[in-house]
Amino acid sequence: MKEDLEARVPVLVRGLEQVTLALLKLNVPSIASVCGHAAGGGLLFAMAHDHCCMRRDRGFLYCSAVDINFVIPPGSIALLKSKMTPKAFKNVVLSGVKFTAPMALDAGIIDSHHADANETFEAALKLATGLAERGWERAAYQALRLAMYSDVIEKLESNADSELIGFVNDS
Repeated sequence: MKEDLEARVPVLVRGLEQVTLALLKLNVPSIASVCGHAAGGGLLFAMAHDHCCMRRDRGFLYCSAVDINFVIPPGSIALLKSKMTPKAFKNVVLSGVKFTAPMALDAGIIDSHHADANETFEAALKLATGLAERGWERAAYQALRLAMYSDVIEKLESNADSELIGFVNDS
């Protein structure tokens, strides 16, 4: 059973990275509305968005890799690093800190936090509507995003052949 899971993990991680890659290549703004826990892949998915709103009364952002002996592939590391301050990045990846919404806002990981799931969704929707009303040229927005995240995109695209995915066991 454990061997089966370990064999499937690289496939699942590569699939998730393909989704995050697609988000990074969008030609419109993207907003994550985190209404509970965003751990592991959920954290990566949330960080792939341009903006992130989070529920204050429940949930946390958490990268369990250090706690479960999981090697995060270079593309995912590059994405997390591009979205966080050096201190927040270190605390997320190497310390496994569980960031509540107020902690994540203070660390600059999220853009806002809200009282409950409904307010979080409404804030994300309001932000999306406001950004859409700006009427930006989609090709220009996409070109800016591709330039901002060119190193991340390159690493995510090259992860398809990476052997650096999975669990590490000293024994």
